[in-house]
Amino acid sequence: MGNRMTELTDRIPKCMLPIAGIPMFWYPLNFLRINRIKGKSFDSDQLHYDAEVGYLAMNRGEWQAVLLCGGMGNRMTELTDRIPKCMLPIAGIPMFWYPLNFLRINRIKDVLFVVSDRVLPEVKQLLAGKDLPPLDDDMNIEYIPLASVADEWGTADVLRHIEAKIKRDFIVVSGDFVSDMSLAPLLTVHRSQNSSLTCVLAENVVTGPIPGPKIKRSKGRDFVALSEKNQLLFLGSEEDFDDTIPVNAYLFSKFRNVHLSAKYNDCHVYLMKRWIMDVIKQQRTFSSVKADLIPYLLEKQYTTLDAEMVPHVKPDKFVELANQFSFGTPITAAVPQLRCFAYIVTPENGSIIAHVNNIGAYFEVNKAILRFLTCKFCDSFPPSQKINQNGVATVSESYISKTVRFVDGRTGEGAAVSRTDKPIIKRSVLGAGCEVGLHAKITNSLIMDSCVIGAGAQITNTIVCSGVEIEEGAEITSSIVTNRQKISANANIQNELIVPENEMDIDE
Repeated sequence: MGNRMTELTDRIPKCMLPIAGIPMFWYPLNFLRINRIKGKSFDSDQLHYDAEVGYLAMNRGEWQAVLLCGGMGNRMTELTDRIPKCMLPIAGIPMFWYPLNFLRINRIKDVLFVVSDRVLPEVKQLLAGKDLPPLDDDMNIEYIPLASVADEWGTADVLRHIEAKIKRDFIVVSGDFVSDMSLAPLLTVHRSQNSSLTCVLAENVVTGPIPGPKIKRSKGRDFVALSEKNQLLFLGSEEDFDDTIPVNAYLFSKFRNVHLSAKYNDCHVYLMKRWIMDVIKQQRTFSSVKADLIPYLLEKQYTTLDAEMVPHVKPDKFVELANQFSFGTPITAAVPQLRCFAYIVTPENGSIIAHVNNIGAYFEVNKAILRFLTCKFCDSFPPSQKINQNGVATVSESYISKTVRFVDGRTGEGAAVSRTDKPIIKRSVLGAGCEVGLHAKITNSLIMDSCVIGAGAQITNTIVCSGVEIEEGAEITSSIVTNRQKISANANIQNELIVPENEMDIDE
């Protein structure tokens, strides 16, 4: 009845009082719409509170996830020519586990896991065993193997291939996305703006210098255009353009205030409405989501919609209802509007954001992630080997597998390793089954599984792949050593890529 505001409600029913020209009753209805509460009542158990970000979010069971782990790693071939990209270790755990864990953290249970058929048996074995941190038992993971013919496919080709398995609105997650961020604010943007496509953009992604030969590389920047409300108007990769960036002039006629930037990284995490799969099916020439599909959808925001798209972008029913009460007509616009948005990750959302699509990002995330593994990613993450001050090595800010063996050279019962002889390990990762000799020094480096580091060897800013033997006294700086290579004693290597001799002959 509005007993506290009778000056108004004696004459106007409280629910009909206008707020910004819209009857009051519309606002709680819109609140329920935003949160996808579709019945006449709802149970508080439908909601959970995300304490990390402070958002209320609906149960994410309404979403399907498509996890794309079939990529070849074309920007990091120094590593991926020998190790499948999804199997590259990050703190001793294969990369594919991290986006799966990201979905687990965000309680998205229904996952279509796309992966090469060549590595699928190993992936299944790892997930079924006890070597990886466990995922939730109620995650429904459907494996979709890709044959070698799909090696040249783009991401849109893959989505077209699995179209029949995508039943509802879905989230596409790249297999190289490593983060503990909450999806709640992204979902809020997507729902509240009635967005057809919502992209995750991040400013402070993990990156770092690339070891190995000094060659000219693309900066890998993304060019973005946003409206004042973060409506996404343009998105393109630097590598897709030559000297100029083609922008449709109609954009500036419809949107007066446009923010152009190259500071954001497209994380390749996309929320999409199910009808977008119809576009992918119809547009057979689209190969890439980013290079083909997204530019097409963004341009349709300020040009004429295709006839087949119109039924999917009908005006919101609640907006129609509000306009009916306010203006006597439900018509909101002469032409339905397609809307796409960006969610820009805020500093407080997640401890780390990494798009691991190049060697610099891969190298740095191995080190940057160490202090967050158990507290943010998974409390059952395999702990680092504990080495106290009286132990056989001096270690700081590093992850050392429990199976790493330190050759301490003790000769008698109760003998101790002198402080000057202890290996020193700083801000580095040592994988399973490695062996480290006396007086070795490893700084800011990644050592993969089953490597032997000889006495007095010094390794700095270097990636050492599995099965490498580095003999005593060798010094390696800012280099990449590929699988099963042998570095001779007292060698001095700087800014090199060490590959098998037969590969060097081919390159020459």
